[in-house]
Formats: sequence, C-alpha cells, structure tokens
Amino acid sequence: MADSSPSPSPSATQVESTTQPRQEFLRFDLSQRIEHFIFMLSFTVLAITGLAQKFIDSPLSLAILRAFGGIQSTRQVHHVAAFVMMWVSVYHVISVLYRLYVLRVPWSMLPLIEDLQHLYQDVRYYLGLRKHRAYYGRYNYAEKLEYLAVVWGTIIMGLTGFMMWNPITTTRYLPGEAIPAAKAAHGAEAVLAVLAILIWHSYHVHIKRFNKSMFTGKISREEMEEEHPAELEALESGRAWQRPPAEVIRWRQRLFFPIAVVLTVVLSAGVIGFVSVEPQTAITTVPRGETVAVFVPITPTPPTDTAAHPHCSVGQRSEPRILGREVFRPLPKPLRRLSWAHRGGRVEYGHLRECSQRRQERPRHRAGQTPSQLGGPGTARGQTSRSAHPRRTGTGDCLDPGRGASKIRIEQISRGF
Repeated sequence: MADSSPSPSPSATQVESTTQPRQEFLRFDLSQRIEHFIFMLSFTVLAITGLAQKFIDSPLSLAILRAFGGIQSTRQVHHVAAFVMMWVSVYHVISVLYRLYVLRVPWSMLPLIEDLQHLYQDVRYYLGLRKHRAYYGRYNYAEKLEYLAVVWGTIIMGLTGFMMWNPITTTRYLPGEAIPAAKAAHGAEAVLAVLAILIWHSYHVHIKRFNKSMFTGKISREEMEEEHPAELEALESGRAWQRPPAEVIRWRQRLFFPIAVVLTVVLSAGVIGFVSVEPQTAITTVPRGETVAVFVPITPTPPTDTAAHPHCSVGQRSEPRILGREVFRPLPKPLRRLSWAHRGGRVEYGHLRECSQRRQERPRHRAGQTPSQLGGPGTARGQTSRSAHPRRTGTGDCLDPGRGASKIRIEQISRGF
C-alpha cells in the first residue's frame, strides 16, 4: 500500500539537501579580478600619499610623510601610483572594446530607461508602498552610477594631475590661473572619491553583504535571487548571453587586433608623454632671480656754489627719489635739471625747492623775447627760452606741468644755477 510505506524523516531530508553542491554562477573572470586588484592598489596608494600632501598640517599626514621618507619621496610614490592607474585605465578601455566587438557582450553597465523605473520602484518599497524591491539585471542603477563616477573621476584626476605635474607646458596654452584651479579640483575630487569608496562602496559590498565575487569570481544562487533576480531568470530561461562560436571569435579578432594595437600605441604614447614632457620641475627650471641694490647713484651730485647762488646751500643736495618703479637720478651740472614729474595726482620735484624762490624773482619772459633782451645771462644766438610762460603752483614751487601729465619732462634752462 502506498499509504503504508514509511515516509522519509525530516532529518534525512535535511542531510540530503546539505549534501547537494552549492549552485554558483560566474560573475567576473580572472582578467577582470586582476584589473580590479591593481586599480584598487593604485587608488589606495594615491589616496594615502595625496591626502597627506593636501592636509599637510595634520599629525597623521606628518607621520605618513615620515614613513615614506619625506615629501619628495612621497611625491615620487604618488607619481608611480598615478602611472600604474593610467596603464590600468588604458587596459580597461581595450578590454571593454574587445568584449563589445569580439564577444558581443551586452553593455549592461550603460544606464537605461529601466534604471529610472527601478529607482521609482525602490522608493515605493522603502516607503512601504511595495512588497519587494525592483528586479535588477546584471547591474543595478547604484552600481552603474558608481562605475560612471569612477570613469569621470579618473578623467578629472588625470587632467588636473597632468596640469600640476607639467605646469610649464600647461601655461603655454592656458593662463597661469589654471594651475591653482587644477590643484583645487584635484584635491576636492580626491576627497570625494575617498569618501565614496569608504562610505558608499564599502557599505554595499562589504558591510551590508560581504560580496566575495570579486575575489572568487563566483556568486551564489541566494545572492543572485536577492541582488540580481532578472539576470537569474534570464540564465535559467536560456535568454542570457551566450559565447559566440570559436570561428566567429577568430574572424572578429583578426579585425580587432590591428585596431587595438594602434589604439594601444596612441594611448601609451600619451601616458609616456604625460610623465616625460617635463623631466624637471618648475622649481629647478625657473632661472634664479638677479639680486641688485635698490639705489646705486651713478652720477655724483655736483657741488653748489653758495657764493653765486646764496639761495642754494651745499647741504641741500639733489638726492634721487623713487616714484613707483622709476628711479630719478640727479643730472649733471650743465644746465639740465629735472623740472617735474607728475604721478598719482601730485607733483614731485627732483631738485631744490628753495631754488624756486630765485625763479620767482626773475623777470617774466614775453613771447618771442630772448634772455639777452632781459639783461640776464643767456645765449648770444637769440634762442627763445622754452619756459617763456611758466605756471606757478600754489606753494611757489617749480614748474607745474598741469593736469593729466604722466611723463618726465626735462627743461633746458638757459638762465639759472
């Protein structure tokens, strides 16, 4: 009788279920895991050595700098890690193109319209309006955003790092303000990337559920049911991606490899030029500034004859004075004096103010009248004085140039000192 046959005990059923092998699915192949490990290692070194330079006053930063042997050694390690990350980025571009063209793997990392639908469904789930979360495929919207953030951050860090690494080359094509702007963007993006890895990535991958697929390459069925139910359904129904035949792969490789070689050479030349365009830093290539004295008199001040000129004493020497960046030096005796120099809305004089009293005592020149007609010493050639109609200042000083003057005027004085 069927009903009299003994039924299996629960313990036997449990033992039988535990002896079955655990079903797992391939998530990442070996090349992807190696690429992720090298990128993670270079990112970690860049974060440690870069933040130590950004927050140089922190005790932790000083300890890191001492551990690396000083600031110069820390910068060298930072540059080596940046070089490794650039090579990993070049390899990633080539590998993505290989998977898309040769293997014809669906670009599941590309954001789609259904990602917005999944976000809307998750919001309803967290608000209690939906019983379960959205049915994700191979990658959910959060993983896609994180991947695009890595791509965008790598580009920003590479460009700004090149500008700081090669400032002379950068300033040949961009203004000098681009260097501090690149430094600010580089540091801000570094802080943002470190916080995103420590908070966002670490929580979703290691704290919420420890995902070992990047280490083992495989993911269990239970994790697939919870994290990627749509991909699991496609795998079990036979609608998932299938590897093309070997003949098709070889035919596509013959077309892809020459293009990949050319692209690799171009990108490699860019990476090598990145690190070798300026073999020396800007500090060692800038020529050393010349050290000169601020004031060195070239022509000594000629002595003044106090007997012939009672108003001018020997102690009242015509010392040079500095206006802005121009140094006014005393001129030789032969009838040349600095008449005036107007700058900044005021008048500066380069010789004795006391001598202006003597000038005021002179008879006024009329138009076309020579100094010999006034009875004073002058030239016998009938040369007309250039200061025939001098204008006096309110304080009785020397000649006032008037408004708007900005240059130095040298007067040829026929009569005088």
